[in-house]
Formats: sequence, C-alpha cells, structure tokens
Amino acid sequence: MIKFYKKCVAPLAALMLFPTLSFAQSIQKPSSIIGTWENPRASVKVTTSRCGTDICGYVTWANAMAAKDAHDAGTEHLVGTKLLENYIQTSPRGWHGHVFVPDLRSRY
Repeated sequence: MIKFYKKCVAPLAALMLFPTLSFAQSIQKPSSIIGTWENPRASVKVTTSRCGTDICGYVTWANAMAAKDAHDAGTEHLVGTKLLENYIQTSPRGWHGHVFVPDLRSRY
C-alpha cells in the first residue's frame, strides 16, 4: 500500500501540478480535475470535488488489499477518507494543497 500512495496518490496530487502523469481518464471532462480518478492498479478510486472555495478528494472505492493495507497502518476505513484537501488553483494548470497518505499517517 505504501507503494500505491507513493506512486499513485501523490502523483494524483501532482497531476494537479503536472497533468502529464499517467492516470485513468476522469469520468468527467479530461481537462477538469473534478471527477473520479483510478490509480494505475485499479485498487483505489478518489473522487475530487469542490469543498467550499477549494478542491478536495475522498476515497470512494478501494479493493480489499488496499483497505487492509490502510487499516494495518491505522486508517480504520479507507473508503471515505479525505486524501486531498485545501487544493487551490495557482495558475491555469497548477494546483497547491495537501495530500494525506494513510499508510504513512502523514500529510504532505
């Protein structure tokens, strides 16, 4: 699961800064960061939306292994966990905010 977050969740946050990262196409318009995103291993889906004036993202689905890995690290329920918070647009293609990594119990 640590690999997932280092390779998938952090890049999702980075996607807001560098849109060339390899993520599945958003369910909504590809040019929008608002939507549901799936990691490359299809083990977790994160849905981003407006949270007040910012953007946030919650885990909306996780397979059993991802949920177990998160639970083993101290996140009791991975689905429903806010991974992305306080994202604000800093340029036409740039975003800044915080990412919670459940496996590491840290925010970046």
